[in-house]
Amino acid sequence: LRLIEQDNKGTVAPALLPLLDDPQDNVAEYAAYVLGWIEDPKAIDPLMKMLKSGKEGRIRHATRALGFMRTMQAKDALVGLLQDPSPRIRQDAAFALGQLEDRSVLPILQKFLETEKDEVVRHFTQEAITWVNRYAQK
Repeated sequence: LRLIEQDNKGTVAPALLPLLDDPQDNVAEYAAYVLGWIEDPKAIDPLMKMLKSGKEGRIRHATRALGFMRTMQAKDALVGLLQDPSPRIRQDAAFALGQLEDRSVLPILQKFLETEKDEVVRHFTQEAITWVNRYAQK
């Protein structure tokens, strides 16, 4: 599957999209991972749908994929995940917001950092803030 991550012809995403609904979590999660890396815009809506699956692993992989894709379309959904009870989902959501490389997320991440108690989540949030400050266009 690593070879298909380098697909620039748009032929892989249509084959992977149905796998996001696979009954086996590991299949759906890896499909999300690869879709994030190939950055095919056709994957955005299905990945956004996966955020509502109620399954932590699927949510985390979809969150990461949307971050890799740097799609502002995911911003509101990622912000919503900052309130998730799972610290692992919160950490991935914070980091994915940073990967959007958009300065509009800075106040959100900074406010979140003020109230977040989990040290690992705080670390990922600080990394996201650093990422935005380093890579966002001014």
